[in-house]
Amino acid sequence: MKEPSGEPRKFRSQDSHCEGMLPLWKGKLSPEKRESLDSDQDRYQPTDIALSTKCTSWNGMPIIAPFVSDRRAARIVTAIVALLLLLTASGLPVWRCPVHALFGVPCPGCGLTRSILCLLKGDWRESLSYHPFGILFFIAGALVSLAAFLPEKWGKAMGRVIEKVEMQTGLTMIALLSALLFGVLRLLFSI
Repeated sequence: MKEPSGEPRKFRSQDSHCEGMLPLWKGKLSPEKRESLDSDQDRYQPTDIALSTKCTSWNGMPIIAPFVSDRRAARIVTAIVALLLLLTASGLPVWRCPVHALFGVPCPGCGLTRSILCLLKGDWRESLSYHPFGILFFIAGALVSLAAFLPEKWGKAMGRVIEKVEMQTGLTMIALLSALLFGVLRLLFSI
């Protein structure tokens, strides 16, 4: 689809339907247009991927890429997660799941912190016993943490690659929905 100006239509997350092809990479755009697409206002807009017809607005929505592309956000997330892991590893009562506290049942995220701590110790079997999706959250956290300390140019390039993968495959959304389904099944079979 083309805009009235003749440029290919840019995908926006608020679109309810995606019809036709979205722009493929940024190769056909002028250097000035590429610069404007890379500016801060369009940083989180997935403009450099190709998807075919009929998707919903959340299909393949980038989840990790915005944190990787924004160095400040990556550093904040890294600091919070590191503090949570450090305090939990030291045995201090840091976080009590509100769902578990109110209803006495585990939420879909219960066990993730302990699972990631076990991965950091190298005990992957115990990690899987706490939460089978802990390794995926560990990988996502490692990518965000890596971006927090890479040079800004490299972090943005890594963010564009991750965004492309997320948009074309929907892997992040599939993993999150699978973790949610696991939580629901764990809840149903624990009662």
